[in-house]
Amino acid sequence: REYDILPSYYIFGGILFVPLTENYLDTWGEWTKAPVELVNFAMKGEVTDEQDQVVVLSSVLADDINMGYQNLRYSSVKTVNSKKIKNLKDMIGKIEGIKTGFIEIVFEDNNKIVLDVEKARQSSTGILQRYRIDSDRSADLKK
Repeated sequence: REYDILPSYYIFGGILFVPLTENYLDTWGEWTKAPVELVNFAMKGEVTDEQDQVVVLSSVLADDINMGYQNLRYSSVKTVNSKKIKNLKDMIGKIEGIKTGFIEIVFEDNNKIVLDVEKARQSSTGILQRYRIDSDRSADLKK
């Protein structure tokens, strides 16, 4: 549980990623209404050197770049281009390290998102403006 801080988030290609926290699970009112996979991670997940934070696809901000993925949500990220992620900051580094080609984000439920990296970056400004979001990431994740 976090107190007195704004939530962390990152948006890439209109896809909103957040860390799994008790505060996030509280948005369902009762944890029994939250997705079972996320509650299990929160209750039984272990912090390891390889992963100290679960990253969740919270929602998809609809745009041409992410067409077909709008119904995906509440899934925890397993890999970015076949590389496991440690936390949200690590995931951002992996995404930003990909300069051309495609990015494949695979989730624990084996769903995946594949986006053209250059097109996703180009669409970012328009998506943020449309949804009236100031930045693609929260202040704690700024470079």
